[in-house]
Amino acid sequence: MKRELSSKLKALILDRADQRVIILEGARQVGKSYLVKDILKTFSTPVFFFDLEKDRSFSRKLDATEDFSDFKALLQDQFGVQEEGLLVIDEAQESRRLAGYVKSFKEDWPQLKVLLTGSSMNRFFGPDIRIPVGRTQSLCLFGFSFTEFVEMVKGAALSDFIRSAPSSVPSSRHALLLELFDQYLKVGGYPETVKAFAAGAPYSDVTSEIMSDCEEDFERKEAYQPELFRGIINGVANYIGSPSKLTHFPATKYHATRALEAMKAWHLVLEVEPRSLDPLRSHFLPKRYLHDLGVINQSRTLSVPQISLITTIE
Repeated sequence: MKRELSSKLKALILDRADQRVIILEGARQVGKSYLVKDILKTFSTPVFFFDLEKDRSFSRKLDATEDFSDFKALLQDQFGVQEEGLLVIDEAQESRRLAGYVKSFKEDWPQLKVLLTGSSMNRFFGPDIRIPVGRTQSLCLFGFSFTEFVEMVKGAALSDFIRSAPSSVPSSRHALLLELFDQYLKVGGYPETVKAFAAGAPYSDVTSEIMSDCEEDFERKEAYQPELFRGIINGVANYIGSPSKLTHFPATKYHATRALEAMKAWHLVLEVEPRSLDPLRSHFLPKRYLHDLGVINQSRTLSVPQISLITTIE
């Protein structure tokens, strides 16, 4: 199915006047690779696709290049990349050298459109590399929205009805949409989880497996307090919608802050900072959320009543 971000991403790729490198971010398993490959099906221009996580040989050769000129020669001589076209590099954060070349594409290879994707792009521009101002355009992909969930479960006709924002809704359809939203609150928006739900399979197992893989990946790649992963997830889930305190997490305030910053960069934790119009009241505790509703439901360790649009009165 077509994702809602698809049109915007495709427009950026087709805009030849805009020579900025496109960076597509998002948590693992939200559909970044599927989105890109689905868009590429419609392209007639040459496309050169590399996955740094799967193609270790290419990744090693890329990191062995000395400068951008050497990098360009490598792509052209050994991997058939042409002077014009679209270069797509998936899991771009796996390269130690690639971030240093981003600033050079605009001047030294302007005919080539570049798209980089990754789930932990906070590691892409490391502490030794300055983010090239005005040289990148970033997009973030999340799991299915409610409308996308409806399209996967019930088909395009009902999702198109929602997108049309009608002034009135038939009573039976309104009741169905409320029921579907209750289901969305439980299932969440991971594409593979929603597919399992639509097929009548045990969807919660899919979410659990995705989070286990994500935890393993986080612990492998984050050098600072990676073992706090589960504690941060549970702590955020337990206090969704309420002011979030560092004491909600099983760590010192310093360690909890560092782990939270890392998980925000991985797009697993979202943070909202309330602001007051009153200058005398300038500080409020932030509110923190998780990237997926299904993960929230599975991660709560406190006894919290289930909320339903249909049955919850207060």
